[in-house]
Amino acid sequence: MQSTMLFFRHNLHFWYRPEPLKDSIGRSANWIEKILEQVFREYLKYLVQRSTAPVTILYMPGGVAEASEETFISHSTCGSGDSTCEIKIKVLTPIFYSRFVYYAHDSEAIFCEVAESCTLWTDKPEQLTRVFLKKGSPPIHASNLLDYMHFQLIKNLRRRPDKIERPLTSTNGHSSSVKGIDIRDFRMSSMDAFVLEQGDKELKNAYLRSVVRLFVADRIAMSSVGLLGMMELIGRVGVSWVLALLITETILGFS
Repeated sequence: MQSTMLFFRHNLHFWYRPEPLKDSIGRSANWIEKILEQVFREYLKYLVQRSTAPVTILYMPGGVAEASEETFISHSTCGSGDSTCEIKIKVLTPIFYSRFVYYAHDSEAIFCEVAESCTLWTDKPEQLTRVFLKKGSPPIHASNLLDYMHFQLIKNLRRRPDKIERPLTSTNGHSSSVKGIDIRDFRMSSMDAFVLEQGDKELKNAYLRSVVRLFVADRIAMSSVGLLGMMELIGRVGVSWVLALLITETILGFS
């Protein structure tokens, strides 16, 4: 009770569990993050293989026990003794996967998550432009109307995620309370286009289901997928109750 009074009286900030550092162990991924990890892995592999610059990436996933490290190599191989094209990427927390899909631009997503929110670590951030380049808006080429509507919904609901704030230490200055407004047009991301063009229908459907739930929860359920599920359950119970009531009244009306 006393802590609650102090919280509201002094307008204190509520700190969630901080994201881990490079050498610490993060939390386990939820079911959505596990799906998005699979998609991100395939997308990273695709980007490396189509890169015109020589690059080798050691990808280290985070929070998914069954996911192992994997090395991706471009068609243009690195020269002997050239270590600049060998890059390590480590996901520090599985929240990276769910945050990545909010960005419309790959390069912005990677550099913001490395430098600001610290959900991703790399040993050569300056070399990531070999893989993550800023591209134009990809057109939507959906094979059916339902896919088109899903990706259009994702495009309309997409917005840049807030920076993950961290508790200040004695060496940090006070963070600015001014929040910028992103006036850019949010659009279909390159990873959206990659998923749409894949022949793996199961992966595409899982991606659509996961991202739509994330974005809808962000709008109406305080970014909580669990709360969104509870709202759905309450809605279904309410609809079932109304239907049962109508059926009962109809039966009584005929009797």
